[in-house]
Amino acid sequence: MSLPPLDGYTLWLLPDEKSASKLGQPIEEISTIFDSYPFYPHITIGRVPYSDPVRLSSLLPSIATGIKPLTITLHSVECRDNPYQKLIFTIKNKLQFTLAADAIDRIFEGDFGKRRDHHISVLYANISCEEFKEDKVNLKCYLSKSFLFNKIALVCLKGSPDKWRIVKACELQTA
Repeated sequence: MSLPPLDGYTLWLLPDEKSASKLGQPIEEISTIFDSYPFYPHITIGRVPYSDPVRLSSLLPSIATGIKPLTITLHSVECRDNPYQKLIFTIKNKLQFTLAADAIDRIFEGDFGKRRDHHISVLYANISCEEFKEDKVNLKCYLSKSFLFNKIALVCLKGSPDKWRIVKACELQTA
């Protein structure tokens, strides 16, 4: 499996254990079918402007206090040209993500929060959308279901997805 390598740090929202288990099922299944990298379910909510993991880790709790846990409902399934967004679940929670982007922008003093196209990737691959056949995996059974995202993580994206790692994660504040 060959994907373009990535480098740098990013911020992900992570699901609670129950949601991670449910969302991880189609990721594992499709990764096996298409000989791709499995990965932890997540929603990318921002990039960070520098690469000192100690400094970035120290800022994570401040970002977490500005974001509430989110209940995400899956809206549709899309296939795209981008190998890191080959197959995705679209989601619609625009206001909640705007608040998260505002918190990230405030901490990093710039435009680093992701403000549009929030989604949950299901497959990273260099295949054409025509190669994906919905009859191999039933993703529509996940639509209209809700999943709780209650953590934020700093993630090091160095190389291919099998080398990515969560540097630090923090629980989001419920009150």
